Formats: sequence, C-alpha cells, structure tokens
Amino acid sequence: MFGIRQKISDPPEEPSAPSLNPDPEVRSDWLINIKRFRRPSRKYIKITKPEKVFVTGSKYTGEWMGMQMWGSGTYTMLHNVKYEGRLMDGDFHGAGSLIYPSGYKVDGFWCKSHLIKGAIVYPDGLEYVYPFKYCKAKDRRFSSTIENGFNPARKERLTNEDVPRKIPPGCYDCGYGFYDPNVRCVFSVHDPTKTLKIPSLNEEKWIKRYCRKAWDEPVGYRPDLYEKWTNGSKADYKSIPSASSSDESSLESALDDVLI
Repeated sequence: MFGIRQKISDPPEEPSAPSLNPDPEVRSDWLINIKRFRRPSRKYIKITKPEKVFVTGSKYTGEWMGMQMWGSGTYTMLHNVKYEGRLMDGDFHGAGSLIYPSGYKVDGFWCKSHLIKGAIVYPDGLEYVYPFKYCKAKDRRFSSTIENGFNPARKERLTNEDVPRKIPPGCYDCGYGFYDPNVRCVFSVHDPTKTLKIPSLNEEKWIKRYCRKAWDEPVGYRPDLYEKWTNGSKADYKSIPSASSSDESSLESALDDVLI
C-alpha cells in the first residue's frame, strides 16, 4: 500500500470526446450518395410531359429529367410572366427570355436563375442598350420614325404613335399611364379611377422633367440641341468655318449641270 506512489501534479486523464468529423472514407461515401440523390443519373432520359400545375399556381410545359425541369420549356408564373428557354435542375439556366404581359421582354443568358447578361426589349421592338441613347441629342427620332421614316411637313410625330393620345388637363403622359401631380399617382389611360402606381420622389422628378405635358410652355434657349450656335457677334462669326472659293466654284458648276 505504501509502496505505490502517484504523481499528484498530473491530472487524471479524461475520456476523449467523440470526433465531429466522420471517418474520411465514410464521409466520401456519404457525399457521393448525396450527389447521386440530388443530380439525375446519366441513365435518365429527357422526356416531355403534359402541362404541370404546381401548388403555387405556376405552370410548366417542356422537358423533364427525372423529377426536375431540365431542358427546353416554358414556365408561367402566377402573375402571367413567362420564361421561355433552357432550364437545368429546376433553375433558369442558359439562353432564355422573360416575357411580361405588357409586352416587355428580357432576353439574356441565365445561370442558376440569375441573369448574367441580357437586354431589355420594348413592345415595339426597341432594344435597351447601356448607355441608352434613344431619343436624345443628337438623334432624337422615335423608334417608329427610325423604322418608317419621317412624316410629311406639319404631320411630325409628337410621340412614337402617329396620332398622340390626349392628356388630361394638368397631367403628364408617362407611357404606361397619366401622372397627376395633384394626387401624386399614375392612373390608367382607359380607366381614370384605377391607380396604377405611386411613383417615388426620383420617379416624380423624372416624369416632370422628361415626360410630355398636357400644356405647352416655351423651352427657351437650349444650346445642347445645337452643334454650332452663334449669338451674332463678330468674334463668334469668325469662328464659324466658311466655304473656300474652290468649294463655291464646284457648287456653282454642279448647279449649272442640274439646271441644264
């Protein structure tokens, strides 16, 4: 009894806690099984099924692989927005278009339901490309003018339509409706009692600055609308390039040929 000695300074050994990480071989087998469960096998064949209606109210018509939407198809959401294009593992993946009921469309390339690269296409076919230079100086033509050319004199287009719609007094035409600054809301063109949107402060400033008004007002001097402008002073007049004598003689000879 007295011959046994024990070191008091050394604490008794505690049982080791179980490892949170399983054996590497078991863990690798587990990951392989999970991947097999989540991804369809190569043995699966793409098939086209009848229209599938989900519990959310959305619909899908197209190709399937196993139990996943996989391939080409059309996915219609509850608010009638459609996606037409490629899908993979239930996500928008590849080339596809997002089509809205109003006619607007987003064409692009998707990766796991995220838009990687694309462009907005308006109902009239105009494509939005950044920076957006449509209907701005130096080219202020509407898309209908670009496609069909200019109208005769005194029949110029005030809007993209040949016959512009009449704006209610005191309102602005913001495209999808009329904006009334008194109540600060956008109401429907066909039903004045139906409110479409309450714009933010930035949208309100944009509407008042760029949208067509129900009244006419002088815009004043706009030097940004002219490439060259003179105030009539002698120094300003000298800065304007003038035609040389050779240019004038060539012009006169051309006119003589036409008249003859």
